[in-house]
Amino acid sequence: MKKIMILIVALSFFLLTIPVLAAGQGKEKAKAEEKASEVKKAAEKKTVEVKDVNEKAAEKATRQRAEKGKETAAKEAEKGKAAKAETEKAAKKEAEKGKAAAEEAGKGKALAKGKDHQQQLLAFQKKLEKEKGKYQQRLAKLEKIRELAQKKGDQKSVDRANELVKTETERFQKEQETIKKQSEELTTEAEKAGQEAEKEKAKAEAETKRRPRRADVNEK
Repeated sequence: MKKIMILIVALSFFLLTIPVLAAGQGKEKAKAEEKASEVKKAAEKKTVEVKDVNEKAAEKATRQRAEKGKETAAKEAEKGKAAKAETEKAAKKEAEKGKAAAEEAGKGKALAKGKDHQQQLLAFQKKLEKEKGKYQQRLAKLEKIRELAQKKGDQKSVDRANELVKTETERFQKEQETIKKQSEELTTEAEKAGQEAEKEKAKAEAETKRRPRRADVNEK
């Protein structure tokens, strides 16, 4: 009987301690959940901050690319204008050089050849002007087609127009270089003809100067 009583008392004590232990575990669990919630909130806040930083960096990079693109386009436009002016200046200079060389070479057969060179240079110049006019007309037509396609929202036609503009520009530049090269070769040929004419002239003058001296020697 005594053992039974001791067992009942021990069991009662164990049952009384269960709610206390459960309450302690509940508090620990609540603290752990609260701490986990704080860590989660801090992580979310950090994620938002990092996202904001990345978005600002992306916007800044986009602005910089756009500004750089505008600067590059402006520089290319300036280069195109300068190249066009340089080409026109060079063509004019080459024509003038050819004309001067032709005039200098123009004595006897050299004169006829020089006139021929001059006529050819003028023909090259006219051809260049004709090609330039053709190029500008085609660009104007393509630009009009591109504008109409853009208004209609026809991107395929816009891309096609851009490709044709590129092709036409390459064709004109190639033709321009060919004409320029031919003009330079003709100018070089005219200059050589002029030099040969000068040599012949100098040779004839030297021969003329020597003839009286030979006559004087014969008289003596």
